[in-house]
Amino acid sequence: MMARILILSVDNNEEAEDFAKWLIEGNAPKAWAEGDLPVVPPGTTLEAMIARPTVGCRGPHRVPGKMKPERGWTRTKRFGWWVCGVCKKPSATVVRDFIDNMVGGYNDLLPELSGGEPRQPRHRRTA
Repeated sequence: MMARILILSVDNNEEAEDFAKWLIEGNAPKAWAEGDLPVVPPGTTLEAMIARPTVGCRGPHRVPGKMKPERGWTRTKRFGWWVCGVCKKPSATVVRDFIDNMVGGYNDLLPELSGGEPRQPRHRRTA
């Protein structure tokens, strides 16, 4: 099971923030609303669509007849994920920290739009 992450690039910061607030507040129309699609700000470019894993490996996996649990990771062709060689699922840590890993060393500005402070990357957080 997986989800999708859409990365949008919007030329105008104010319009980008208004659009993000609109989505955060839950005002975006649902996909099943007839003929009611969200309006994307002008100058918006869809930069990427990335598959997001939602279920992780629950290993270690025991293989009958072997004393040690089966280990080993392999990379998938389509998504480029490293997955367990037995159950073919990514690490549970990768699933849990996916957005933090995607954001990399950059601050997440979404919390700022809902009245909070920008969230620092995991490696720079103190609490």
